[in-house]
Amino acid sequence: MGNSCLKVEKLDTGVLNVYMSGKNGCTGEASTLWVHDAIGKIHSQQYPNLCLTNARTLSVCSNDVQSQVWEAAVNGDTQQLRQGKSCLDLSGGGTPSADGRGEIIMYGCGGGNNQKWSLMPQSHSLILAMSNSKNLPLVSKILAK
Repeated sequence: MGNSCLKVEKLDTGVLNVYMSGKNGCTGEASTLWVHDAIGKIHSQQYPNLCLTNARTLSVCSNDVQSQVWEAAVNGDTQQLRQGKSCLDLSGGGTPSADGRGEIIMYGCGGGNNQKWSLMPQSHSLILAMSNSKNLPLVSKILAK
């Protein structure tokens, strides 16, 4: 969505929060990088053992958790990230200001720009997709080489 990016932050409570950062927060660090694995889970590069679950939650990656599986419907240079009839959506539909942030929600799939995401790298490695959460940080480092 423009120059904005999906980003993860650790709150003072220790909870991880996923949100849409304005372009000034999109500096290429691990908190802004994501990998879509061969099964459909979306891993944070900063926390590779955690996967995007529903809209704003990261939880321990598991092949038994259906809410971690995302279908990527590609259309040109963008994609919709779907779970059933709901899509990852930027609440309110507008891109955050350069230093702003936006709320990520699940919403019925439509054709709006608030549901169009830049293509993220997809790993076809079954090693990444099938590894348990304890091994994922090591597996991620090995696959990045």
